[in-house]
Amino acid sequence: MKTLPAGEFKAQFSEVLEKVKHGESFGILYGRKKRPVAMIVPYVESGCEKERKIGVIR
Repeated sequence: MKTLPAGEFKAQFSEVLEKVKHGESFGILYGRKKRPVAMIVPYVESGCEKERKIGVIR
């Protein structure tokens, strides 16, 4: 995981999104003390979506 201050993240937003698309994750730091406030991670689709039955419950 890489970390970026909020201002740097804002300036490099498109590049960061491209890297996230390829599997990297980023932590966002904020304030004078550079405290972590957010994390950007790649989206993973869950494969456990089941077909739902609609009807009367027995």
